[in-house]
Amino acid sequence: MYTPPPLTMGEEIVLLALDNRTGALRSRQSVGWAVAGAALMELSVQGRIGIDRKKLHLVDGTPTGSEVLDESLRWLAGKPAHPSLFAPRVRGLVNREARRGVGKIQADLVQRGVVRLEPGLLKRYPVLDPGPEKAVRAMLDQVVLGGHHPDARIGGLIALLHTTKLHKVAFPDHRPRDLKPRMKEISEGNWAAAEVKQAIAAAAAAVAASVAAASSAGS
Repeated sequence: MYTPPPLTMGEEIVLLALDNRTGALRSRQSVGWAVAGAALMELSVQGRIGIDRKKLHLVDGTPTGSEVLDESLRWLAGKPAHPSLFAPRVRGLVNREARRGVGKIQADLVQRGVVRLEPGLLKRYPVLDPGPEKAVRAMLDQVVLGGHHPDARIGGLIALLHTTKLHKVAFPDHRPRDLKPRMKEISEGNWAAAEVKQAIAAAAAAVAASVAAASSAGS
């Protein structure tokens, strides 16, 4: 029997943000920033890229099985690795994926049979298989509400959700102010190897800077 590969971090974020009743995507702009940061975090957690003294380098360029991640991997591999270009490269990836990542992920979720496309003026994606979303929410509950220690992947996901202020998307039955201290603590914790944590911190910082710039431009 065919077993689909695990969800990527970006797919998990999109599933959390989909309204299960209507298929509409909530907090689209924030979700876009979170998906963008997720690509860099996922590649680091998988050991595909590394960071050494603020120098981003390719470790393993073989395909990941996710077109979204593979596109990001190819884009990063084609850029110079000089330390002075570290921050621009990270921001470049974040801005690139924020514009296009959500749509690609929604198409991937349709192909995997997790959601279906409901055509219209505004595309909607009602959930067909609630299992993957339930699994993600269970992991988040264990770590944020239950006090369990996160691994690098779930810690990175929580850091992104916190940075992009998606507390209510992740925990719809809880007040954000009750979640923020714990999610901040997790975001700043030591739950990953130093190089992975550096990549996660860089992604979170780039997302935060992009969100702040977008907010300033819109005010």
